[in-house]
Amino acid sequence: MFYGSYQYNVDAKNRICITTEYRDEHGQDFVCRVSHEPVACVHCMNEKQLDTEHVKFMSKYGNFRSTDKLEMEFYSNVFKIKLDTQGRITLTQEAKNRAKLSDSVYVVGAGTTFKIMSAENYELMNSETDRALSEIDKSADAHFELNVEGFSKASTPVEKLVRDFERSQGIGATAAQDNAPAGYDAAVEALRMLLGGMRGGNGN
Repeated sequence: MFYGSYQYNVDAKNRICITTEYRDEHGQDFVCRVSHEPVACVHCMNEKQLDTEHVKFMSKYGNFRSTDKLEMEFYSNVFKIKLDTQGRITLTQEAKNRAKLSDSVYVVGAGTTFKIMSAENYELMNSETDRALSEIDKSADAHFELNVEGFSKASTPVEKLVRDFERSQGIGATAAQDNAPAGYDAAVEALRMLLGGMRGGNGN
């Protein structure tokens, strides 16, 4: 698996160093494709993974353009490269231009493949991801409610929700244990765990 991100400089001959971990994982030969997902980059993989990427590409855009045009668009951006003895790959100037690579690049793990992108696009990708996650958090905070009868909003502390549950069962805090309905203790504990998990384990 490819993970982590590594910053390198592109030399005058368009050579980029590939980190040792990636070389050990992938070997000497790469198939690369200029891509724009999530930003302009060079997407590196093996032949089998290229087939997988081709299927994903055709599925995503097949309803918008003719098959012939999509096939040409996909494969015209594919090229093969080989590591040199110093663990570097050499990009063509055309690939560098299409991927909008600058002299400072990041080699970024993407699971079973990895991507090479400019430092500017790397920062852009991270800022867009942070912004999207922030919006998701805000939306969740604004709209998330427990649609369980007798319960209030999820912002209510867990212990208060448990007490509400107790009251809904007709059991006060001082009620004798044998007055509790069958399975009551297990139900309360499950409720605590559920609510705590919804908040990342914070039960307060």
